[in-house]
Amino acid sequence: GNSDRDSKVSHILEPAIIARYVRLRPQSWYGHISMRLELYGCRKGFNPPPKIPCHEHSLGVQSGFIKDSQMSASTIWDINHGAENARLNGEKIGSKTGAWSARYNNAEQWLQVDLGELSEVYKVATQGRQDLNQWVKSYTLAYSRDGALFQYLPKVLSGNKDRDTVQFYSVGKIYARYLRFYPKTWFAHISMRVEVYGSPPVKCAAPLGMKDKSIPDKSITASSEWDANHSPDRSRLDTARQDKKTGAWSARHNNRAQWLQIDFGKATQVTGIVTQGRNDSNQWVQGYKLEFSQDNIHFESYEGGKVLKGNSDRDSKVSHILEPAIIARYVRLRPQSWYGHISMRLELYGCRKGTGFIPCHEHSLGVQSGFIKDSQMSASTIWDINHGAENARLNGEKIGSKTGAWSARYNNAEQWLQVDLGELSEVYKVATQGRQDLNQWVKSYTLAYSRDGALFQYLPKKSLQSSDAGQHLRAWSYITVPCSLPHTSEKDCAHNRLYIKGSSFTFSYRIGFVAPPVKCAAPLGMKDKSIPDKSITASSEWDANHSPDRSRLDTARQDKKTGAWSARHNNRAQWLQIDFGKATQVTGIVTQGRNDSNQWVQGYKLEFSQDNIHFESYEGGKVLKGNSDRDSKVSHILEPAIIARYVRLRPQSWYGHISMRLELYGCRKGTGFIPCHEHSLGVQSGFIKDSQMSASTIWDINHGAENARLNGEKIGSKTGAWSARYNNAEQWLQVDLGELSEVYKVATQGRQDLNQWVKSYTLAYSRDGALFQYLPKLLSGNKDRDTVEFNSVGKIHARYLRFYPKTWFGHISMRVEVYGCHKGMAS
Repeated sequence: GNSDRDSKVSHILEPAIIARYVRLRPQSWYGHISMRLELYGCRKGFNPPPKIPCHEHSLGVQSGFIKDSQMSASTIWDINHGAENARLNGEKIGSKTGAWSARYNNAEQWLQVDLGELSEVYKVATQGRQDLNQWVKSYTLAYSRDGALFQYLPKVLSGNKDRDTVQFYSVGKIYARYLRFYPKTWFAHISMRVEVYGSPPVKCAAPLGMKDKSIPDKSITASSEWDANHSPDRSRLDTARQDKKTGAWSARHNNRAQWLQIDFGKATQVTGIVTQGRNDSNQWVQGYKLEFSQDNIHFESYEGGKVLKGNSDRDSKVSHILEPAIIARYVRLRPQSWYGHISMRLELYGCRKGTGFIPCHEHSLGVQSGFIKDSQMSASTIWDINHGAENARLNGEKIGSKTGAWSARYNNAEQWLQVDLGELSEVYKVATQGRQDLNQWVKSYTLAYSRDGALFQYLPKKSLQSSDAGQHLRAWSYITVPCSLPHTSEKDCAHNRLYIKGSSFTFSYRIGFVAPPVKCAAPLGMKDKSIPDKSITASSEWDANHSPDRSRLDTARQDKKTGAWSARHNNRAQWLQIDFGKATQVTGIVTQGRNDSNQWVQGYKLEFSQDNIHFESYEGGKVLKGNSDRDSKVSHILEPAIIARYVRLRPQSWYGHISMRLELYGCRKGTGFIPCHEHSLGVQSGFIKDSQMSASTIWDINHGAENARLNGEKIGSKTGAWSARYNNAEQWLQVDLGELSEVYKVATQGRQDLNQWVKSYTLAYSRDGALFQYLPKLLSGNKDRDTVEFNSVGKIHARYLRFYPKTWFGHISMRVEVYGCHKGMAS
């Protein structure tokens, strides 16, 4: 607020308020509550309030939506230090203190928030006590559906260092009604304020009909029963003994081949499970696995055969939230360990409507089910005809002379097992098992993938670990495939090949793939000439017979026309460019050398543009591997994709002469715009002029602010970065974006031509270049000259950005870029 009669104090509201009524509530004053004001904004041309993302949506501790009665604690110092005081940003009011304070300082204390209903929780926030120097320095978090059975996050969370700074902690995604904060270390006394962020009540968590008998008896089956009095229909939650009818289902045998199955009648989303032991005897299941199926024939294990904790007594309930949910008609429980005898009761939770399809990352592509035919499975070698690749189906078993896995002829790292998925597909996850009928399994492997079965790329992991088949031969291990075509988490592969890197006895393997076809990976027209000759240009050509239109993939020599484009000069200023005619999504590239001569490009960079004037470097100027001979094809999947009208290749190294051929892959429809958070605002490209870049000081005229462009290089006497005159925390580099813009991300580099870089910095922003606000955190900078370090800044509205170096190596020197959108907003 104010400190005198007439001076004006302004605040930019980020995010903006969209409302009819705005109310100001004075919190402190001088003399008397008296004030004047103006509000700034616009009455037209804005969208309705955006939906707050789940992870930013407060669940109501601070606002009071969560009532005092929903907040409790292990102990309180006295009635004035109650749990209801633990609201984020709460203050001392009268005798009520500015936080909850425990009676005792020990690790048994807790603060509990009852959210009222089962909710999705993504994030929590904490503060210290507002009116005294007391705060919690670290804590653990527990969560529960029923307020009785709590699960703990497996880590200690960082708390506070002062009274009022808010510390946030992301918790992934947990489903809970009750949250408990357990202080572990504290300053002075256990006192805290909190908030919880997420999505209100989970809509798919209703009992599915075991207890209330809406699931009929005939839909509950089992591998066996002790007798008719121990039948599967006795497995309903809370079932008690009635005459001869026992208080649980009991299997005939105590082994891991036993199972209990529920048929929902149609595909159902199952989000939770609760189990009990036998009501009338000391018998219960201590651990079990879940399986599910759509057809009652082909079953998949939940979470790769994860064993869920069961019971430790007759009647207590043990619950699990299933993340991810199961979507299936049939769910089967397989006991793994038990006390006394295999006996159990249960309820399943979820919803029968709005289930939709199985999510890609849980959709089997058909190795186990047989949808992928024997002819689609191949291998480097096989031991003999009975150990063929077609035996490598997940959960496959020995049948006659056919063994329970594929087995290689040789034990070396050149062996592989290949699956042809039949068409280009999105692959999210793979699963493996050892050999079913002998102690043979693969302990680690690499994964390669291909679009055409000839050119394979490798996942960038040294090796993937299989499950410990020594402990459990039938257990199988999921490997999540890290990949990201635009806007999703996809990897495009028509063929997947597992390369074996380690073994025990003979290589023996069973596998499964999950997920179905990539929609944006078609050839864009170099080879088939749908891109016309005039749309292929270059910096230079050797002569008319070596022209850019000769750069089409698989082009061969014809009379005098050569088998590639060849540049006039061999230097890094050369480029080859393709104009798609309109913005196009480019997801892949394949290159070749010159067909009729030993000339090829060994490494190149990609640039792209919407206007053929301002070009941006792909992935900060990353050099892509090129070719090593005339005709072999080298491919790269572009992650993230390029969305642009113009794509330019810049050779960086070559053999013989700069000559190349290529094809680009992607799609021309459904491209949309470049998302704001990936859109460069023009520091690197030059769209932002030298006059728009300034600094507190410069070393001399050759170290000016205009040198601070990302990926900029030393040119003549102009150095490869801005360098300050002084090394202190008062220095800054400023970028004027030219207009009020939305900024989502910034990037920094060190100095290109000397070992100087900024290790950490703060960021300030302004609408008018005079009043600056600071981001409330220290941002990580660089560790070397050229690696690009990105920092997300949420969404800020600004025209001016200032980078304030706080620590540095050698000297304060830096290069930067800003990402966001020009919005043309009124200021």
